[in-house]
Amino acid sequence: MVLPHELVPWLSRNKCFPDVESEIPVYWANMRRWNDMIPVCIDQQRAHPLYIWGDDCQFNEQYEKLIVVVIGHVLDPRTFSVECCWPLFCLREAPR
Repeated sequence: MVLPHELVPWLSRNKCFPDVESEIPVYWANMRRWNDMIPVCIDQQRAHPLYIWGDDCQFNEQYEKLIVVVIGHVLDPRTFSVECCWPLFCLREAPR
């Protein structure tokens, strides 16, 4: 398991995080325009919007599944998941 508060700084230090600092204030301004539930406490100049996503796949004939949960940057222009989705953890689901 990789904790997000450890992963994101590592990605930033190693130049893996997208360079989107100029787009962050625009993103938050747009979000607040359409959704008044966005917390006022968010630093709208620096808070990077991230998403969390999970998916699974069956990997054998016994219907066992592998589940992966990843995070990514909402503003990342890259579309190749190897470059822009960072795994937090994987787990194996066995049928009953």
